[in-house]
Amino acid sequence: MFLILDTNIIIYFLNGDSVIVDKLNLLRNKGASFIISTVTVAEVLSYSRLTSADLEIIKSFFLNFLIISVDLNIAKVAGKIRRSNKIKLGDALIVATAMSQLSPLVTNDQILAKKIKGFVKVFPM
Repeated sequence: MFLILDTNIIIYFLNGDSVIVDKLNLLRNKGASFIISTVTVAEVLSYSRLTSADLEIIKSFFLNFLIISVDLNIAKVAGKIRRSNKIKLGDALIVATAMSQLSPLVTNDQILAKKIKGFVKVFPM
């Protein structure tokens, strides 16, 4: 089973949120594999208060994931999703990435989950 992790899940994990950490470890132990979008990489690395040490830890952490780049097909789908659902471009790109992989997007964003039915799962699942 593949799961796309939204940026908020990655941030909570990196901040040591025990609910998120425990659930992701449980899912991994049950055979889940995790995917992130290059959009998530950019969003996480854009936090202005990251130290050089933080950046190194995060870059190493990203090595644990399959990272999907935004290509033309994902961009086209994201544009359609954004037009139809009036969501942020970053969210639309991440949802489109999940759709391209035929895998659910795991997020803590309940508003996004209400707008995008089917591919978006609110954490904890």
